[in-house]
Amino acid sequence: MRVVFKRDALVHATGVVQSLVNPQNTLPILANVLVEASDEAVRFSASDLESCVRCEVAAEVETGGVITLPAKKLVEIVKELPNSDIRLTLDGTSVTIECERIHERLCGLDPEDFPQWPTVKPEATLELPQRDVREIIEKVIFAVPTKDPRKVLLGALFDVKDGTLRTVATDGKKLAFIEKGLPEKTKGKGTSVIVPHKVLAELQRQLADEGTVKMVIGDRQVVFDLGSIVYVSNRIDGQYPNYELAIPKDFDKEVVLERAPLAAAIRRAAVISDERSRSVVMKFAENRLELNAMSFDVGSMKEELAIDYGFEPFELAFNWQFLLEVLRAIDEDKVLVRMNKPISPTIFRPAEADHYRYVVMPIKITDEGGGE
Repeated sequence: MRVVFKRDALVHATGVVQSLVNPQNTLPILANVLVEASDEAVRFSASDLESCVRCEVAAEVETGGVITLPAKKLVEIVKELPNSDIRLTLDGTSVTIECERIHERLCGLDPEDFPQWPTVKPEATLELPQRDVREIIEKVIFAVPTKDPRKVLLGALFDVKDGTLRTVATDGKKLAFIEKGLPEKTKGKGTSVIVPHKVLAELQRQLADEGTVKMVIGDRQVVFDLGSIVYVSNRIDGQYPNYELAIPKDFDKEVVLERAPLAAAIRRAAVISDERSRSVVMKFAENRLELNAMSFDVGSMKEELAIDYGFEPFELAFNWQFLLEVLRAIDEDKVLVRMNKPISPTIFRPAEADHYRYVVMPIKITDEGGGE
């Protein structure tokens, strides 16, 4: 193998695949990236046995070949090279890296030991704009727990139904929901897949404003094909909770709030709030919202916001961290809040859009005015 790369292209490709490598893996080959050179392109691949990524980069391929190289060291070496052409030359199980007057040698491992790229049998194929998939992930990923004994919750549900893609994530205390219409050419209808958090996070970093994503749902894996970058992940097996039952349909009170002032007030309440409960109490009265927080060790706070509210006085408490996560995910100035009882699920969504929304469970208000 003898290949010449543009530095920026090599930095990008090695960075894409290296981010999937798990440094804690006990198998040495999984700390490496697979480098395959043929024709006019080079493919870099990485795997953690649960998911894999492949990035194709244009290069001047003088002779083809294949090798695996340590991901972390390869990325570190390439990043430190000057902005000139970089030549990789394979010699046995090592590679010589040359750039201007710099010569480095990096030892590799036998590519025969690297996991094979999976073959996916499609059950459904979707093609969506990259910007739409990025929005979907941005709106739900914070609600996917990174640790939970319920394995099905460790990913987001992509549910294809009635010409619509609904994506849901929940940790049992908050739920994120977003839906997008699908093109009529979508193949395979009425299917669903749970995509792991790690793959969602990797995708989020690579999705752009332009281009499309081809999403292939297989019986055991799911594929996200961005063109030059392809991710394949094992599905999370199991029955996802019935999100339609978890999202309330009827409410007896609603109010539109200014997102920025509300978030600022909650952040101030968080400074005082009890570290264990993280509670902030929201007291609604005529044209007024009062936020309260207290901690026996720290003190208390109260702040009033002027609002347009004409229902009966009402109060409920939330974990302030959940509220801030939801408000950060809503990218409009006004937030519609729909409420029932103080212990019933509450809806937060943009006032002028209804294709995404959040369900947050209140916490019980104690006699002292805080939550538990």
